[in-house]
Amino acid sequence: MIANGKEIAEHILHKLESKFHHEKKVCFIQFGNDAASTSFINRKKKIAERLHIKADIVHEPTPLSNDWALRLMKEVIAKGYDGIVVQLPLPRVLDAHLLINTVPAAQDIDLLGEEMLLRYQHQKTKRIPPVAFAVAEILSRYNVKLKGKKVVVLGKGKLVGGPVAEWFKQQNVEEVIAFDYTADKEERAKALKAADIVVT
Repeated sequence: MIANGKEIAEHILHKLESKFHHEKKVCFIQFGNDAASTSFINRKKKIAERLHIKADIVHEPTPLSNDWALRLMKEVIAKGYDGIVVQLPLPRVLDAHLLINTVPAAQDIDLLGEEMLLRYQHQKTKRIPPVAFAVAEILSRYNVKLKGKKVVVLGKGKLVGGPVAEWFKQQNVEEVIAFDYTADKEERAKALKAADIVVT
């Protein structure tokens, strides 16, 4: 089975196009000049506009300090956006944990802050982190049954591996194992051989 990601995305967008009957507004904040981040934000802005969501981009190419970035963040938060995304990665001069947790839970649409992550882990929100939601959508679209499956997730990061592994734990799977680059190679190979589903 080969999943057609573009086809799935188009289907989701088509369903969402008629959903927003009043204007929503979001803000994407980029610190630094990471080319991949710039491209990704521009893509998200384009999709938001297709869905009639007002999308602003705040781009500060040379952030000076955490205090300076926090002042900017507070200015953005005060504008009452429905959602705010701090685009990762951040320049080394900035504390990603500090800035991400500055975003109020109600505006944290990527579920990166500690409050929303805890709600997600304790199943106190219906929202799902974006990559975990993408995995769920693909498996649902292709009618992949999860009950009793053994799952291996390669990666434990905050953006991908961690939320994906947590989502599988909330499903009726037999076992979920997540590995990162520090994992024992033999143990990882053994788990991969026994897995029904691998996410990498």
